[in-house]
Order: sequence, then structure tokens, then C-alpha cells
Amino acid sequence: MQSRDADTVVTAIEAIKDRGDTAAERASITGGQIQFEHEEIEQKTELQNAESEREQAWRHLDGDPIVAVFFARRGAEALGKHLYRFLGHERGGKPAKKMTLEDLLMRVKNSDAPDVFKHCFQTVQLFGNFASHDQDDQSKYLNKNIAESLLKLYDEALKIYRTWLQDKKSVSGQ
Repeated sequence: MQSRDADTVVTAIEAIKDRGDTAAERASITGGQIQFEHEEIEQKTELQNAESEREQAWRHLDGDPIVAVFFARRGAEALGKHLYRFLGHERGGKPAKKMTLEDLLMRVKNSDAPDVFKHCFQTVQLFGNFASHDQDDQSKYLNKNIAESLLKLYDEALKIYRTWLQDKKSVSGQ
């Protein structure tokens, strides 16, 4: 039985090698880890999403502060997904796109990202959840001043994250 299983594995490996332009061919080994091309694309997209959500948030600040906070929350989610994938948690784990912001927050808290980034991330998540759900008459207190402060905090979180990411990549030689 074991010989048959081994034959099946060998056959599967050969089939992958025989395909043109496969993920296996696009994989590279860096720092003892396999890095797939599609992971890099997803990570770049997530940072672009984080930036796009930031821009949307600032555009809505004057007209609807609650919507601005909502977009900041979505940006935080994109950052959380990027961090999750960057640290390699998606390989062999749950796909980032199926994780909630709360799940991602736990990964952020357990990472070696700077503590100030973690606090900014959590604050955006808390206010974002508040803005995203019915609050009866409490929403009236989420005004432009609070939203603007939160967006500035998100901007700083994004800067801190990019700096930390560059530092991590330069240390690992990526």
C-alpha cells in the first residue's frame, strides 16, 4: 500500500513538472522559504487596497465621517491580510480572504510588528466596527473631528507598517 501511495505522489509531482508555466516553476526559494509569485501579487494588491481605502476615507471625511471611518477599517483589514501573508501564515493555514478583521487582529497582536502599529491598528478596528454597525442614536457622536483624528492615526499606521516591512525585507535580503 505504501509503495502505491509513493507512486501516486511521484506521478503527481511529474504531472506538475510537465505543465507549462506552473506555480512550481514560478516559485523561488528565499531564506529557506518558498515564495510563490501569486503571493507577492496578492501582497502588493493588499498594500494598494490599503492606500486606496485611505484615499476614499479622506474623500468622505467632510461629507460623511462615519463612511470615512468605515473606509479606514477596510484599509486596516487590507493591512492585516498583508501582514498575515507576509509572515507566511496563509501557507498551510486559513486563506486571508476568509478571515475576519478580529482574526487578523490576533495575528497582528502576536506578530513582531511595532507595538505602536498594533495599537493604531486596534484603534482603527474598534472605531471601524462601531461605524459599520447600527448604533441607534450613538452614531451622532462620531463626528468629523473624531474621524479626522482616526484617519491621521491610520496614516501613521500605514507609514509605520511600510517602514517596518522595508526593515524586515532588508534584514532577510528580499
